[in-house]
Order: sequence, then structure tokens, then C-alpha cells
Amino acid sequence: MAFTFQLDPEMEKALAELAKSQGISVNAYIKDLIERQVALQTADQKLSDEEFEAALDAMTIYSDKIPVLPLDAFKRDQIYRDRD
Repeated sequence: MAFTFQLDPEMEKALAELAKSQGISVNAYIKDLIERQVALQTADQKLSDEEFEAALDAMTIYSDKIPVLPLDAFKRDQIYRDRD
């Protein structure tokens, strides 16, 4: 199914920036948003094993883009740097 809709320039710019930050097209970003919203609305339904695995895969699709932090980043003095 295809949809056509008008966005105000500010929303279009915001969507473009969010999509770019994830390294995907605006179309793919909007499709992902809609799919996640539909999944939330139907979350009370039981998933089959295959659907559950597909949902897990969808959640981790961009996990390779998460930067690796050094272990020092999780030390107390690093977390609370702005406090004495």
C-alpha cells in the first residue's frame, strides 16, 4: 500500500535529519516509525517464535552503529564529572 501526504518544511527537515543520523532514507525511517507504532498497538497479542525473532532482529538492526565506549567511561568519577 502506498501513501502520499504533505509535511510542513520543519517536519520534513527533522525527519531528514533523524533518518540521516541512522544512515537510512526518509522513506525507510517513516516506514520503521509506522511499523513500530503498529507493533506497539498490537503488542498485547501473542507472537509466534518466528515473529518474536523478527522483532528482536528489527530492534537490533542498527546496533552496529552504536559506538563502543572504553570501560573508563563507566567509572563513577567519569559519570559524575560535573560534581565534587
